[in-house]
Amino acid sequence: VYQKFYNWVTLRGTKKIKLLDVNSILKKYFSKGVDILSVDVEGLDEDIVKSIDFKTHRPAVICVETAVYTDGSTLSKNKGIISYLQEKGYFTYADTFVNTIFVDYELWKKQG
Repeated sequence: VYQKFYNWVTLRGTKKIKLLDVNSILKKYFSKGVDILSVDVEGLDEDIVKSIDFKTHRPAVICVETAVYTDGSTLSKNKGIISYLQEKGYFTYADTFVNTIFVDYELWKKQG
């Protein structure tokens, strides 16, 4: 992917590694919950966010890369991630264009 947008990048090799899904990671390392989840996985952000089991793991804050490259090396917003998290009860708290910070609306109301 990088080579498509950065022609000066050279691939030196590849390695196969065992992957864990996000729910397995949260269960194994954050069994008591996680307050802030940051997702930046170079093109897989939407897939990872959509695979989170929000009934079991519900971060108070999610920071996710919502900028995506389109043809011509221009950036646009990934509206799929934004609308999905809104459907799950999160609202956009802040946006740097590259990253968007979402907050659980129900938790926000309780703090208010």
